[in-house]
Amino acid sequence: METRFASSPAVSEVLNIDNYLVWSVQVRTYLMAHDLWEIVEATDGRPKPENDEAASKAWTRKNAMALHVIQISSGPRMCLLISLITSAKDAWDTLAAICRISQSEYYDFLDMEEIEEMSHLKYQTFEKNIRENKWEDVDLFLRSNEEAVSAKITNMGRTAPHVAIVAGRDAILRELLNITTQENLKITDNAGFAVLDCCAVFGNKQMAEIIVTKFPALVSIGNGPKQILPVVLAIWRNSSAKDLVSYLYEETPKEDLKSEKGVNGATFINKCLYAKAFDLALNLLKCDPTLITSLDLDEVSPLVVLATLSYAFPSGNQLVFWKQWIYDGGPNLLRCICNCATDELPLTNTHQQGRRGESAPGFVSDILKLLGLNQIYESKSLHKQSRAVLRHMCRELPKVSADRLEKGLVFEAICIAVKRGIVEFVSEILDTFPDFSTLCREKSTKRNMIMIAVLHRQKEVFNFLYRFNEKNLTTSNNSLLAATDNKKNNILHIAAMFESSAASNSVPGNAFLMQSERQWFKEVERMVSPSLLEYTNKDGKKPRELFTECHKDLVKEGEKWMKETATSCTVVGALIITIMFAAAITFPGGYNQNTGWPVFSNNKVFMVFIICDTLSLLSASTSVLTFLGILSSRYAEDDFLKSLPLKMIKGLFTLIFSMATMMITFCTSLFIILPGKSWMVIPVICLASVPVANFAWTQSHLLYDMLISTYRSRILDRKAKTGS
Repeated sequence: METRFASSPAVSEVLNIDNYLVWSVQVRTYLMAHDLWEIVEATDGRPKPENDEAASKAWTRKNAMALHVIQISSGPRMCLLISLITSAKDAWDTLAAICRISQSEYYDFLDMEEIEEMSHLKYQTFEKNIRENKWEDVDLFLRSNEEAVSAKITNMGRTAPHVAIVAGRDAILRELLNITTQENLKITDNAGFAVLDCCAVFGNKQMAEIIVTKFPALVSIGNGPKQILPVVLAIWRNSSAKDLVSYLYEETPKEDLKSEKGVNGATFINKCLYAKAFDLALNLLKCDPTLITSLDLDEVSPLVVLATLSYAFPSGNQLVFWKQWIYDGGPNLLRCICNCATDELPLTNTHQQGRRGESAPGFVSDILKLLGLNQIYESKSLHKQSRAVLRHMCRELPKVSADRLEKGLVFEAICIAVKRGIVEFVSEILDTFPDFSTLCREKSTKRNMIMIAVLHRQKEVFNFLYRFNEKNLTTSNNSLLAATDNKKNNILHIAAMFESSAASNSVPGNAFLMQSERQWFKEVERMVSPSLLEYTNKDGKKPRELFTECHKDLVKEGEKWMKETATSCTVVGALIITIMFAAAITFPGGYNQNTGWPVFSNNKVFMVFIICDTLSLLSASTSVLTFLGILSSRYAEDDFLKSLPLKMIKGLFTLIFSMATMMITFCTSLFIILPGKSWMVIPVICLASVPVANFAWTQSHLLYDMLISTYRSRILDRKAKTGS
C-alpha cells in the first residue's frame, strides 16, 4: 500500500530553538505512523543498487518523504540550516545537535540580523493582543512566558511596554509596569529608544506620567553615546508637545542638565529656543548661567542659536504701516490687546500664552484673526520673551572667563546677528561689552562688525554700529572704516561686493537692486578717507574696479528688467492714447448741425468729460514718450542711481494718472448718454472699473516702492539717536 501524508505540517508549531522537545515527539510519531521512522533511526545507509535495486529505490523514496516531513515541520531559519542535507537521518541529527546547544552559542552560530527576524515570530499574537487592548489574553500569555515582558517582540526591537506606548494603550502599560523592573524599562529598541524615550518621541504625556510615577529615576537615565535624557528627546523630536516637555522638565533634576554633566543642558535650551519655548530656556539658564556658553550636540551654544532666530526680534519682522502702528502702541484698546508679559517670565507654556486672545467671543475672535491682531499680539509676546532671554544672557556674560567666551562662540554669535540684521541682539551685547565693537571679527575673513553689516546690506545694524562707536569709543570711526580683512579688502572693497543672499525682498526689481547697491557704495565712499579709493587688495583691484566686476551681471539683469517693464507699459499707454483720441473727436451726442458745436456743450458733466479726456491723452502720451526714452537710454552703473529710476517713476505716474482720468471720462460719457438712469450706469461703471483699478493698484505699489528706494534710501541716518 502506498504511503501518504498530509500536505500540512505534521506538528502544532514549527521548530525553533525553544520547542525542540515537543517538536521531536510530534515528528517522530508522525514518521512512525507513516512507516518512515526506520529511515531516521537506521544505522545502515542506502542499500547498494547493484546488490538490491528494488530495496535501494524504496529506501530513496522513503528517505525523501521523511526529509520532506522534517523540512516542512521546521521554521524558515531551521529549514535553511538543513537545506543542503539530502539524508533524513543527517537532517534529524543536525537539528538535534543545534537545539541541544545553549542559546548564546546558537546565536553565535547564526547571523544576528536573521536571529532578530526569528526571535519575534512567536510573539506575534502577544503583540497583536497588546495593540488591540486585550489584557486578559496578554496576561494569559505572560503567565506561561514570563520572559515576554522584557523580550523584544517586534522586528523593530520593541518590548511589550514599547508596543503599549506606540499603540496608546495606557491601561495595559499600567499592568505591565506592575510586573516589570526598572532594568527592563532601560532596554532600547532598534532606534536606540528606551521606554520613557519612546514616550518622549511620540509626545504622550499621560503615559510618561504613568512611567515616571512608578519609576521616577528613569528621567535621569540617558541613552546613546551622549547619554541624551528623555526631556531633551521630547523637545528635540516632538517640540509641539509642550505639555509633555514641561512635565518632564519639572520632573528632571536640574543637576542632570548642568553644563558639567554633558551636552543635555545646552541641547535642551537650544531646542527650546527653536521651539519658541523661551520660558523653559530662561528658567534653565537661571539655574545654570554657564549654559550660555556651553555647546550642544551640534557644538553650537545657546547664544549662537538665539542670534539665528530673526523672527524672535522686531527687526526680523516687517509689518505694513498700520500693523506696525498697532504693534508700537496705537489707541488704548489696541495697546491693551497687544500688551504682553513682562520681561520676568513665569514658568508657563508659551503656547498657552499665545491662546489668550482666543477667550474672546467667536465673532470678536474671528475679527481679530481677520485683521491679524492675534498674530501681532503673539509676535509682540514672543519678542518680549526672547528679549528677556537675551538680557539675562548679557547680565551673566561678564562673569564668564575670556577663554569660555571664545569656546562659547560669542564672537560668532555677534557676527551672525549682524548678518541677519538683528540690531536688538547687537545692541544688547555691545551695551554689556562696548569693546566688542572693535574686537569682534569674523573668524574666517577677519572682517569687523561694520564690514559685515555693509557686505550684507544691513542698514539698521550699520547705523547703530556707526553711532555707537562715535558715542562710546575714544578712537574715531575712521580707524574702523580703514580696517582690512585677510585679503586686504577695506570697507569700500566690501561695499563693492555683491552678496546675493543679502538682496532685499523689498526692492522692486533688479534695476532698483542695482540702484540700492550703488547707493551703498556711494554712501560708504562719502564716509571714508579719499585715500581708500585708490587702495588695492591682494588681487590688485581698486574698489571701483571690484564694483564693476561684481555687478556686471546685475547691470545686465537690471537693463533687461527696465526694458521689459517699459515695453509692457508702452503698450498700455498706446492703447489709452488711441481710445482717448477717438473719444476727443467723437463726442457723446454728436454735433449740432446748425452751429457745429457739441450737442451737450452746455452740460457741466460734458465739461468734465472734455477736461479728463484731454488730461488722459496728454499724460498717456507723456508716459509713452518716457518709456521710449528708457528703451533708448544707456545703462551705465551711475544711470541706475537717479536717471533711470526717475524716468521709470515719471512714466508709471503719468500712466496711472492717464488710466484714472480715462475711467472718469468713461463714467461721464455714460452719465451724458443715459441721463436719469443711474440704476443702470452705476453697476456698469463698477464692473468696468475692476480690471483697470486692479492694474492701477498693482502699479501703484511698484511706484511706491520706487519712490521709497529713490528718495528715502539714505543709508546712514545721522539724525537718529543712539540706543538699544
